Amino acid sequence: DRGKDDDVYITRSEAKTTSTMTGKEVWLRFEPFILHVCCRSLDAAGELMKLARPSFKNVGLTTWRDSDKYLVAIWGDEGLDMPISTADGTPLFSDREGWLQNLINERHRRNWWKIERFTESVEGMADLPVDEHCYN
Repeated sequence: DRGKDDDVYITRSEAKTTSTMTGKEVWLRFEPFILHVCCRSLDAAGELMKLARPSFKNVGLTTWRDSDKYLVAIWGDEGLDMPISTADGTPLFSDREGWLQNLINERHRRNWWKIERFTESVEGMADLPVDEHCYN
């Protein structure tokens, strides 16, 4: 189901369907924000990294394929990776679906809050000059 503000909802019937699976545990995975940006100058890469760090802890810089192009990688930290049933199909959160729903929704909200904060910073970013060697 999709709900108000695109929150994730887990229903009792969905939780019961996981208990019918056997032979393999069922995992819940919520991926955090991931962004890769090829910047036109080292100054632009540095500025983007500076703007990303207040929202995202994992920010890195590399060059692109032995060239002078600068690739900024930004990873969020609001992910989840956890089993929700055992291999025999026993649900790990039986009668705790509300707690699990709140946990997922909170991670989702925090992820979007950080993205919005970062986006606002980038929208105010100055237009920096291009390193000419980036395009040769």
